[in-house]
Amino acid sequence: MSEVHLNLLSPEVAVDPFPFYAALRRDSPVCRVEPGGFWAVSRYEDAAAVVADPVRFSSRGVAPAMDPPWLQLEFNAGAHSMVVQDPPEHTRLRSMVNRAFGPALLAATEGPLRALAERLADGLGGGDEVDFVSAFATPLVASVIGGVLGLDPTRHAQFKRWSDVLGSAGPVSQGPEHDELVRSAYREMHRHCDEVIEARRREPGSDLMSALLQIRAGEQALTDRELHSFFHLLFIAGLETTVHLIAKSVMRFADHPEEMARLRAEPAMIPRYLEEMLRYDPSVHFIFRQAPAEATLAGGTIPAGSFILVMLASANRDEARFPKADVFDMDRDTRGHLAFGHGPHTCLGLALARMEARIALETLLTRFQRFERRPGPPEWMHTIIVRGLARLPVRAIPA
Repeated sequence: MSEVHLNLLSPEVAVDPFPFYAALRRDSPVCRVEPGGFWAVSRYEDAAAVVADPVRFSSRGVAPAMDPPWLQLEFNAGAHSMVVQDPPEHTRLRSMVNRAFGPALLAATEGPLRALAERLADGLGGGDEVDFVSAFATPLVASVIGGVLGLDPTRHAQFKRWSDVLGSAGPVSQGPEHDELVRSAYREMHRHCDEVIEARRREPGSDLMSALLQIRAGEQALTDRELHSFFHLLFIAGLETTVHLIAKSVMRFADHPEEMARLRAEPAMIPRYLEEMLRYDPSVHFIFRQAPAEATLAGGTIPAGSFILVMLASANRDEARFPKADVFDMDRDTRGHLAFGHGPHTCLGLALARMEARIALETLLTRFQRFERRPGPPEWMHTIIVRGLARLPVRAIPA
């Protein structure tokens, strides 16, 4: 075990983190990094072992770090969601939510999703440069998440603002102005969730919140706080991650037009392309765990109480698991990638995310023959968890 003087939020890492990840896998597969002095786990075998073992590596232990003293909230839904629960509580919550989050919900979502993708594509083809993130990816995904949760469809821009602000929060205060911005976003989202819950109690619909209000397990229903926590989880995780998957796919189309041409000729390859995108550069680069007791990993000892940074994006580039891992290859076998996690906390919404991205690419590939973007490095947003495009100015060339 070692300490590495590497700040994962430094500007040079934000531009291209993968060489830094490779150095960690080679020289310091389990080491301490900044920010926070976390124990970073960078190799596939170790990362998969950590996320599959909630006894040795707890999710619940991370909850206090998600509710730091500076936040000053009466109730922090994010710090009580399924993401920061261990069995048996995690098992209970997940089993209840799974009953509502099933094939029927996906089937009801697909038609409206495809129609919206077509309407948004209309706005890309005028020959002018547009920001793909705000013009297509964000409104598409926000509409899906909003529809699934039964939210007001006129407030999608506000939903993205909440997501961006909350995603920027960390365990340490970033100053009074930023702290108040985060607190305000939490309170606004909490009030909106209250409004949705009360509206669905009065008049149930076909959305997920209505279904969750009706589910009972052993005569026990989800509490309002549990509903708030699930709302927060799906809202933040479902919005950010899928927006970035779609946007990074289109950036790759612009940089590698031969891949776009192949997909236009072989649309059946779209799901395989997306799985390779998820492996090659997932939206979620890191997740957290805590070692309740002293733990042995990669031949060394992690002290009891330590926080662990599981480097999913690094694990997905591990040559020991994926040969020639730094090469993008849509023909490769991507089974076992960790973009959606692994074990008990495998992403609940992975089927929805895959469907959203697939329909988005099917629509774009039918309508456009290529995308062109400005020369130069892209504009990244990079938090301790998520890496995605802040903006993607492109010109869409019609087919």
